[in-house]
Amino acid sequence: MTNTEVARRLGLAEATVRKRVARLVETGVMQFQAWVDPLKVGYDIYAIIQIQVSPPHIESVAETLREFPEIAFLGVCTGDFDIFAAAVLRSNADLYDFLTKRLSQVTGINRTATSSMIRLVKREYVFPVPAWAEALSVEPPKQATGRRRPRHGDKERTLTEGGVRGADSSR
Repeated sequence: MTNTEVARRLGLAEATVRKRVARLVETGVMQFQAWVDPLKVGYDIYAIIQIQVSPPHIESVAETLREFPEIAFLGVCTGDFDIFAAAVLRSNADLYDFLTKRLSQVTGINRTATSSMIRLVKREYVFPVPAWAEALSVEPPKQATGRRRPRHGDKERTLTEGGVRGADSSR
């Protein structure tokens, strides 16, 4: 959707929308990326790896795995496993080497469970903004010299297709 279309739907000037979007990108609240389906560009293996880690090692294992180029997604989670990873590899032989020669050498990993995704059905990070998020919108107080710069912990009003929502400007 163009800035002009967002502005029309919200009843704002296009320049206002453009500046707000630029600020959201600058602060990391919003990102624009092109995504490639790894299964269509030569990676035959899209592995989902659940990793059980000794609790004192969760952060160090996550930081180590962050540097592995095969890992496209990594998150610390709750449940039977502590870390969830998605990795892309060219072949079953590469997956085997990755699991047995690289991942197995990371200190703190107790156990893994690996699944192979055979078809990517949906991958998007679009979600509805809940109604309660509107209540989080808080304008910073105006100063005599004009509007101050956002500081850590300030709330910023951000545009969404459904209206305005609050976002922490510290990101």
